[in-house]
Amino acid sequence: MHKRYLLIFYFFIYYLTLYPQNAQWITKASNPFTTGVAAAVSFSINGKGYVCSGAIGPTETRSLWEYDTLTDTWTAKTSIPGLARDRAFGFSIGNKGYLGTGLSSGNQLQDFWEYTPSTNSWLQLPDFPGGPCMEATGFSSLTKGYAVVGIALWEFDPSNNTWTAKSPFPGQPRSRAIGFIIADIAYYGMGNPGTTFSDELWEYDITNDSWSQKLSMPSIQFSNRDFPVAFAIGNNGYVGTGRSLAGSVDFWQYKPATDSWFPMPDVPGFTRFAGIGFSIGSVGYAGYGASSSTPLNDFHEFIPDTSTTGILNSNNKNEIVIFPNPSNEYFYLQLAQEVKVKFELNDLSGKILLLGTTEAIQTKVDVSDIAPGVYFLKLISNSSKTIYLKIILN
Repeated sequence: MHKRYLLIFYFFIYYLTLYPQNAQWITKASNPFTTGVAAAVSFSINGKGYVCSGAIGPTETRSLWEYDTLTDTWTAKTSIPGLARDRAFGFSIGNKGYLGTGLSSGNQLQDFWEYTPSTNSWLQLPDFPGGPCMEATGFSSLTKGYAVVGIALWEFDPSNNTWTAKSPFPGQPRSRAIGFIIADIAYYGMGNPGTTFSDELWEYDITNDSWSQKLSMPSIQFSNRDFPVAFAIGNNGYVGTGRSLAGSVDFWQYKPATDSWFPMPDVPGFTRFAGIGFSIGSVGYAGYGASSSTPLNDFHEFIPDTSTTGILNSNNKNEIVIFPNPSNEYFYLQLAQEVKVKFELNDLSGKILLLGTTEAIQTKVDVSDIAPGVYFLKLISNSSKTIYLKIILN
């Protein structure tokens, strides 16, 4: 038995939801105009997806491609004027798309452009006020656009084409991060703070112009990453792939309502980083990017879990409570009702250290023989649906 020294007890209770994992990926048509593109910008407008700029192998491009979800076809559109580039940022607002900055032949850019699909035309707008940069992160609400570069947050108003500095990001400055917006709350995180990779997620309240840190991505391996993809569908965010020690294929759902993460089916194909992702209505799309130094041209549609019934039900809430967390010697796993759920305790490498099954509403789990550290409790329903809960042993 390992001796433990517990200085302070922290009793955190995690309320997490078990949903049947019926989400799926469907491989769609590849872009016939390129053999693959990485570090491109993507966004959606009026039911169509757009992919612009990026690197095709070592060569930067100005190309713009439109994806039609109804016909599963790609069309080449008017290329962005100016210099070819990769690692730009972009977003869409209403009926227009926006793209700016990036890297061109080793030089960082500051220009900013507006694309109008109805006329297939570009208009140059005033330069991005954050200065020449690359690997900034763009995302948008229904009426405003946002870009984060370093710790600076800028808000773009398309009604007058002006930028306003907002409350700076309070975490470490980073590049190659992700961002998405649900209602009037933005989520920003992952990325590369300089010498390592991050698994952090932060929330930005647009109305109150304030930041707060949320639960980090709980991957079993390589949760720290840069160059992932992300998008929002309904009330949930989705984040996956990216580069850490290697490219990855894992994909996760983030539920702001409970500040919790749920594993989704892996993105098909090769491990990848610097891919593209966007959502249209109730589905998402992801693909492209690079695997090692090889550009990828595969493209996939993501259909989220549409079921409404969880394996646990209590007043229309599907809840699990795990406490205390951090734990010492033991913890309790509490369900909303008496139902059998298998569980595994995994270390960060994925090794199974403990197996068990709940037999009552509340189950006591003995971890006295487990070394102190960070672990993940894998819960498996009777229909083989799973979620992971992060737990700390002192």
